[in-house]
Amino acid sequence: HLGGSTMLAAAEQGLELVLWSAQMKEASFVDGPGDLVADITAAAAPGVIILAHDTGPQERLITIKRLDRIVKSLQDNGFTFATVSQILA
Repeated sequence: HLGGSTMLAAAEQGLELVLWSAQMKEASFVDGPGDLVADITAAAAPGVIILAHDTGPQERLITIKRLDRIVKSLQDNGFTFATVSQILA
């Protein structure tokens, strides 16, 4: 969530704001965490920035516990990974 003060501070510092275009919906998959892999694979598209959580309550950690499967699934579908700096270049 960004407020005006965050955007102003970033602009004053010459920083670019980068948001995500897809996110892991961990809370939706607490009872069926295996479905998270299929969900994020389906949401992927060229140039998509995926938000994933690496800390927090247990329901958020299902992403970390399945990260190897998520990466493999995306790679199997022809995706490669890049940093935000690479995407912006």
